This record gives sequence, C-alpha cells and structure tokens, in this order.
Amino acid sequence: MAFQTVPRALLKAAMTNDTCRRRQAMGMIVDRYWTAVYVYLKAKGNREEDAMDLTQGFFCDKLLDEQFIRGFDTAKRFRTYLRSVLDHYVWSKYRIGHSKKRHPATPIVSLDVADHRTRPEPIDKHDPHRSYDFEWVFRRVRAALEATRTALLEIGRKTDWMIFDARVAQPILAGSKPVPVIELCRRHKKANPGTICQVVNRVTDQYGQNLRRIIRQDVSSDAEVDAEIKELMRILSERRAST
Repeated sequence: MAFQTVPRALLKAAMTNDTCRRRQAMGMIVDRYWTAVYVYLKAKGNREEDAMDLTQGFFCDKLLDEQFIRGFDTAKRFRTYLRSVLDHYVWSKYRIGHSKKRHPATPIVSLDVADHRTRPEPIDKHDPHRSYDFEWVFRRVRAALEATRTALLEIGRKTDWMIFDARVAQPILAGSKPVPVIELCRRHKKANPGTICQVVNRVTDQYGQNLRRIIRQDVSSDAEVDAEIKELMRILSERRAST
C-alpha cells in the first residue's frame, strides 16, 4: 500500500492500530531520518554505541507518542522539529540517568546497521547542528544519485553514468575536483568534448528530477520543494567552501 508522502500523514499512519501499516510507516520515517539523528548525537560527544542506543530509543519512544504528532506544525520543516524534540529527549534521558540499553527482543523499528563500518560519521565533530544538516542533505543526494545510476544502467548507459560520476557525483560526495573534459574524452574515446558536455547536462537534468521527487517526500506541497532545494544547495556550498 502507498502512503501520502508528507511527514504528518506518515506520523498518523505510525499511530494506527493496523500493525502492518504502522510498521511500514515507522520504517519509512526511520529510513529517512535516522542517519541525521545518529550523526547529530555522535557530534554531541556520545560514543558510537551510545549514539545508536539513543537513536533507537528516540524513534521507538517518539513514534508512539501522540504528542509528537500533534506538536508538528506543517508550516515548518519537519527535520527542524525533529531535532528540537530530539534535544529534549536526550536531555530528559540524561536527567533521569541513561544506562539501560534500548534493544527490545522484537524491535518496533530497526536501524539495520549491525556493521559499524556502515554507520555515517559527523562531517563536523565540533558542530552537531552542521553535521545534522549535512547528513540530511547527503542522505537525499545519495538517494537521488543512486536512482539516477540505476536508471542509466537499466537502459545500458553505463558510460553516461561514469562521465556524470566523474564530473558531478564524486565532486558532490567526496569534495573532489571534477575530472577534466579532455581527460574524459580520452577515457571514453570521445572525439568531441561537446559530447561529454551533452551527457553531463542530460544526466544532470535526470538527477535534478530525482532529487526533487525525493525532497517532495519530506514536504507538504510542491511549492515547498524549491525552498528545500535552495537550502540544500546552500548547505552543499558551505561544504565546498570548507574543503
């Protein structure tokens, strides 16, 4: 079954008595936001296992809390609301003493990150808010890039992806410099540099469409997508300026 993609609809679905629907909604919310929550907690100085423990506990506790749903103002960004609730949750946990691990025998939600090597690291260990925002961005950028890569490979356009990856994707993800067009001509046996530029422009458009579709899942209307894209570009620009 399909849900409306706005956060409030997902939150309401997470409160339903329908077990299957509830688990599906919870899984979608956790999948979108757990990495940002985790790196935020890690950047605040929590050890790796403590950060994972708090992340698991936060989602298990708050997704079952009706006040969590009622407190969300759809005129604001959900990720901002989530972070403010997280701050209060962590403060309350440490105030009463955080010692018992949150690993229920049958977890309501699963982070599916048993291998610590797959867990993200804060981009700035001294700035939790910056790490949170960056992880929110990169989670969506990675998803858009993967959707673009998969679509190209399915129609046999592996070379197009390799060119785009070298010119656009890796500079975004790794902060590396784009591979020069002349070098890509040599690698892929293209006589005309214009061909490389055409490929990059075409795939960039496809990537942009995928990114807009993914961002749309986090907001309540199409009008909000442009504002979120603008914010995403600002955060990416900050990262480039700091590398």
